[in-house]
Amino acid sequence: MATVRWRGDAPAIKQVDTLTPANVEIGDIFTATINGKSISFTATAATVANVTAGLADAINDNDDSIPEFSEVTATDDTTLVTVTADGAGKPFTMTASATDGGGTDTQTLSQATSTSATGPNHWSEADNWDGGSVPVNSDDVYIDQGSSDILYGLDQSAVTLTSLSITQNYTGKIGLPEVNGDDPGNVYFEYRDTYLKIKSTTVTIGSGDGNGSGRIKLDGSTAQTTLNVLNSGQAAEAGIPSILWKGTHASNVANIMRGSVGAAFFSGETATVATLRVGYVENPAGDSRVVCGAGVTLTNVDQSGGTLKIDSATTTFDQTDGQSTILSGAHAELNIDGGSCFYRSTGTITTARVGGGAELDFGRDMRSRTVTNCELHARGTMLDPFKTATFTNGIDVTRSNLGDVTLDLGTHLTVTRSAI
Repeated sequence: MATVRWRGDAPAIKQVDTLTPANVEIGDIFTATINGKSISFTATAATVANVTAGLADAINDNDDSIPEFSEVTATDDTTLVTVTADGAGKPFTMTASATDGGGTDTQTLSQATSTSATGPNHWSEADNWDGGSVPVNSDDVYIDQGSSDILYGLDQSAVTLTSLSITQNYTGKIGLPEVNGDDPGNVYFEYRDTYLKIKSTTVTIGSGDGNGSGRIKLDGSTAQTTLNVLNSGQAAEAGIPSILWKGTHASNVANIMRGSVGAAFFSGETATVATLRVGYVENPAGDSRVVCGAGVTLTNVDQSGGTLKIDSATTTFDQTDGQSTILSGAHAELNIDGGSCFYRSTGTITTARVGGGAELDFGRDMRSRTVTNCELHARGTMLDPFKTATFTNGIDVTRSNLGDVTLDLGTHLTVTRSAI
């Protein structure tokens, strides 16, 4: 086990690929592909030189219409095409293929990387680490200074760290956005890894002073992880949390005290959290902002502050302060003892309890839902102005009378009294 610190100061080197045609016949089609988008040249002469000249021209001529190809420049070297990245340190992934059009199906187009991209933004570059080597199993990794982004070489899924600590003093970004806008005139959906894929027993983000990072994307995969978020930077992208996390171990724990966090935030992502705690440091209303996407499997939630949005089921949800919005899923036990809970799911609540000073509001979604058992305590508020909820066993006004609670069940209805 070693302690390893990120420096991010390796020299930037351009990637160089080669495309080598062989067995050319007139009519054969030679194709280069990046991110599922292809550029082809059909041989007009049965020579390699004809293909290298034609394919190089085709790549350069089409780079304005295909954004991925705008990041490279092709050179005709007579026996092969050399494709060089325009930006040092930024990798690309190119594949090659050849299709018969000349009669004898022996044509080929071989792709090879002669020089790999590297630079100050590569996790996988040893020169970016203070010990001169990339982190390995059981290391304690600190990203605690500077602003050098960590954008490439992100697939470290074979590594399990003891701990990963990212402090507020680090202001660079970790991971890539879902949409590449490096060149505003050539925007495309990112095809490189967008998350840092690395396992870690403990992940701590946001300790200390500083502005923090506006983008930290972590994929903990199958490792059992305790995620501690003490703070975050201002989000780098509007509408997207600063910290994006996913991991699938059944015993994952997430403790969010301050900052902007999304779990399995994007469509199609999955995460599992056995225990989610959302709190605050100074401001119960706004210190923490947490979003759990539809792909999150949640068991127990304990919210004592902040804003929380949940798009999946829970087993036990305890809220003592802050604001929560529940968008979907069934919820076995909903204990709202403080703050406001806006219930917009159509899933059944097996037991709902609303304590003094707390609010459970069904009025922000017009769809129907069922509450099997319901308790409303003194100074508690329950709002169902559009009569969307069916209370299977009624509403128990517990240890209080109707004058001690706020209960809005809509208009034009019959209220039947019975003892608890």
